[in-house]
Amino acid sequence: MNKAFEQIALIQGLIAAAFVLPDGQLAGWCANSAIAPETLAFVGATCRAALSASRAEQRAVHAGVAVFGPQTLVFRESTSGLFVAYLDSPVDDAVLAWLFDQVDPLLKSEGLE
Repeated sequence: MNKAFEQIALIQGLIAAAFVLPDGQLAGWCANSAIAPETLAFVGATCRAALSASRAEQRAVHAGVAVFGPQTLVFRESTSGLFVAYLDSPVDDAVLAWLFDQVDPLLKSEGLE
């Protein structure tokens, strides 16, 4: 786990997070549960496939949210890869803004934009 993900792991409500590079490798990850890094890489690849399929249908999509009961998977693609966060609660636009206000500077400090 790199320094940015040590800090991301402290975000309230975070179950797990990862940054998946275009080649499928993890640039960083953290988990406050038993989720393995390989599982996070697989989830990232699945999210990237969903975004790619949306673009193939002429829908410019770079982010998504999937709800699993009370948990939420948030993913956002950038030029350097895909950030994935698994949260222990539902989210709205305000929660997403709050999350990325915390995460973006940490990712940027590692050159992951």
